[in-house]
Amino acid sequence: MIRIALVDNEPDMLSIAFHYVNQICESNKEIQVSQFLSAEDVIRKLEAGERFDIIVSDIEMPEMDGLSFGEMIKKKYLGIYLVFLTAYADFAAKS
Repeated sequence: MIRIALVDNEPDMLSIAFHYVNQICESNKEIQVSQFLSAEDVIRKLEAGERFDIIVSDIEMPEMDGLSFGEMIKKKYLGIYLVFLTAYADFAAKS
């Protein structure tokens, strides 16, 4: 099973992202999509032993921004693919 985590602190944007990803994946029962309102929520799940293959994260978030979150994920959890979403050109280059 492929597990995807969507992360965005804005509930409306998270819902839109979930809708589109779920629409693409709905025919494949081997893909599970979960939603999170913060990077910290995902970290808690990972620390509890939950596994994700792909994390799709907003970059601009309050507590922990997506770039810091991505750096931490890459150092601590090998094999997770990261995808960043942003409307800001500055962040696009950094990610």
